[in-house]
Amino acid sequence: MKIIAANWKMDGSKELIDNLAISLSDLKLVFNFIFCPPFTLIDYSIQKFASFAKIGAQDCSVFENGPHTGDISCSRLADIGCSFVIIGHSERRKSGDYDSAIKTKIENAQKAGINQIVCVGEDLNTYESGKTLDFLSQQIKVLKSVLNNNTVIAYEPIWAIGTGKIPILKEIEKIHNFIEKETGLTVIYGGSVTLNNYIDILSIKSVGGVLVGGESLKIERFSKMLYTW
Repeated sequence: MKIIAANWKMDGSKELIDNLAISLSDLKLVFNFIFCPPFTLIDYSIQKFASFAKIGAQDCSVFENGPHTGDISCSRLADIGCSFVIIGHSERRKSGDYDSAIKTKIENAQKAGINQIVCVGEDLNTYESGKTLDFLSQQIKVLKSVLNNNTVIAYEPIWAIGTGKIPILKEIEKIHNFIEKETGLTVIYGGSVTLNNYIDILSIKSVGGVLVGGESLKIERFSKMLYTW
């Protein structure tokens, strides 16, 4: 089955999780569902969704333990039952996660037995100048030595996140084929994925799933996505 991963970022609540659990209680899911709520809702999400979803964190620390106030290590995430973690999201890169930190986080997740969703993607200037593949090649080259079969690559063009704009389907196909060839790994697409476009995106052979942001907070619409394929 293909993947639908939900990234709630800094949004959500127990009430929303309860409503989603109710929406998903009656039907058989047709996707591998990975749910990534804020840190404070991870434990509650595991209680509600453990029988039919994998629970992930949205980030992790470069440190494995020690005096690092505010950080969350992969070993702590594993302790509470997290099986996935998003690493290298553009919002984290913008906040100072450079390649060396992303590599360390991937290695820490692997040591803790946590699967990784590793994000790559270009900004608008790179896209408009036709240098997307060159940019992605460099991002992948830096990380390639630490990727393994427990890694999923998420192609998230930065210019598409939260904008309602996405690359045309032929571009998504070309880019996913390129990343798959470079890494040999499952590649999912993220960036303004909605109920209106996800089937077209998933119909591309090289697209192994989607990473959904704001649409996953709209319980009725997101539930339809999880049941329709």
